[in-house]
Amino acid sequence: RKLGDSGLVLSRRLTGGGTVYQDLGNANFGIIAPRSMYDPVRHLQLAAATLKKFGLETKIGDQRSLFCELRKISGSAFMLTTATTVQHATMLIRADLDTLRSVLRTPPPPIQTNAVESVPAHVANLSEFCDQIDLENFYDALRQTFAEVYGIADPLEIVDDKSPRCDTDMFKELYAKYSGDEWILGRTPKFAYVLADDRYNLRFEVANGKFSAIQCWPDTGLAEKLTAELEGDFFDPGAIRDALKKTSPQHASSLIDKLARDFGR
Repeated sequence: RKLGDSGLVLSRRLTGGGTVYQDLGNANFGIIAPRSMYDPVRHLQLAAATLKKFGLETKIGDQRSLFCELRKISGSAFMLTTATTVQHATMLIRADLDTLRSVLRTPPPPIQTNAVESVPAHVANLSEFCDQIDLENFYDALRQTFAEVYGIADPLEIVDDKSPRCDTDMFKELYAKYSGDEWILGRTPKFAYVLADDRYNLRFEVANGKFSAIQCWPDTGLAEKLTAELEGDFFDPGAIRDALKKTSPQHASSLIDKLARDFGR
């Protein structure tokens, strides 16, 4: 709901790590290299050396993050294949931190899962420490540092939706795959959501982002009715609400109120 209210779009990346808020004030950069050259600390040092050009001193912290004056300004993630590696990172420059905190600090609903929790941190924009920095000159300085460290010419290539690279069958297939629900929602780790009031205790089990099993105590037949409505669909609190209204209208109100409180609806 908060994403929709803020006009934001949910995406899922190939690499690990926690949730990232992205806007035009948050720079992104990545390094793709042979696996033999994988060195996540060196790549963060490259970013730190870039920031030194603006007179900024940073420190590499836990979780392969960068900090400036004890506040997080960059996080990174990586993926390894047999032959190659990719490491990418963010850089908070002039991001909307109010929106960032709003969408990332929402109290989680009562979800039961074995997924690894994100590690929260106090964040800051680099513009708080240096008035002159912006996305354009940061990227210019990063390319310069990259060329100095790796001894190659400026590697800049502009790729946007008008680029010939985007007008290929492979690109279109990958775009469709990574923008679809099966990728964005279907890779969600298994979890269970428990919804209870004075009368019912409902447990919704979710696998691959979809309702996989529903249990109800006491056993009144409600679980079977909800299963018929929801099984195989992507998890959605709104769908639970509608199914409760349809299958148990006389007892649904208190459960729907609890559902609304859990998900801020």
